[in-house]
Amino acid sequence: MRQRLLEARRRESGFTLIELLIVIVILGVLAAVVILAVGAFDDRGEEAACKSDVKAVEVAVEAYRAKNGAYPETLDKLVNDPNENYLRSLPNTDENSQTAAYYIKYYPETGGVEGYFKNGTLCAGSSLAPGPGGTEPGGGASPSPSPSPSPST
Repeated sequence: MRQRLLEARRRESGFTLIELLIVIVILGVLAAVVILAVGAFDDRGEEAACKSDVKAVEVAVEAYRAKNGAYPETLDKLVNDPNENYLRSLPNTDENSQTAAYYIKYYPETGGVEGYFKNGTLCAGSSLAPGPGGTEPGGGASPSPSPSPSPST
């Protein structure tokens, strides 16, 4: 009897159809998780690049102002200054560009720099720059003053 059981076990080899289907489902779930995780990293990378470009332009604008006493009229002066280059290359400033994920806006009157995604949302910027729709930062409405704390007795 025992011989027969051992003989039957030796003849069985391979996986059943159910076992193979379970493995395929598990691999599919793992692949979906990896694809979703990689997609999230791409969005964060564009945001980090936008913030980095805005910060580099802000630093270059302030360096230009410190040396020349005024903000540059255009960002081209930061790259094409005959005496000194404040930036190696100019980031995308064309909001109608089809290839770039974001663009940089510069306000020469205040030296403010802002970065926007293609959908118009702000990714990074200066609090000195006027917002869309007005002369005040953030869209034209001046912030309401916060109440001053009352002295405690």
